[in-house]
Amino acid sequence: MQGGPFSPLRIESATYQARSGGWQVTTLSVGSGLAQAVNSLYYQPRSTSGGRLDRIAVQVGSAVASSAQRFGIYLPATDGRPGALLADLGTVATTGTGLASLTVSVDLPPGMVYFATVSQGGASGATVSSAANSTQGFAASSHYNSSTTNLFDAEVVGFIQTGVTGALPATATPADHGGTYPKIGWRWA
Repeated sequence: MQGGPFSPLRIESATYQARSGGWQVTTLSVGSGLAQAVNSLYYQPRSTSGGRLDRIAVQVGSAVASSAQRFGIYLPATDGRPGALLADLGTVATTGTGLASLTVSVDLPPGMVYFATVSQGGASGATVSSAANSTQGFAASSHYNSSTTNLFDAEVVGFIQTGVTGALPATATPADHGGTYPKIGWRWA
């Protein structure tokens, strides 16, 4: 786990342990589905033991013609927010329902990383399995809120960046997001 007791971002969940051939998801809760906004990149923090991933996926509930899901992994910046891109993993079509899975080869360092995904290419984003902020099983300290108006509302559990077309940005510039997130699955090599 990165940071210490005075780190700007406090992890309040267990570390995901690498197990060869085992799948894990960014949250175990079940949501009703998220109709993603096109070109909105969602960042979800997770602490892992490190290891190689060989698959990454989303579960598509409602497909969209010409749409695709792009995946990436980001490292945390010094303030704990998403920072530098570790890997742009590419895209998988979301033009059909069911598991939309992509073969990848990426080594995760031990500690915190951000799993990221964005719906691109369609007139609207595909609807994928999701979880709302209150069911993430993870909380980031809410001091990232821009004002005290919503300081004691739902915790910030991730971040969002709009206007992301094509390749993922080399450096994240996200806004706080306490809403619903796509559930991202990955498999350890």
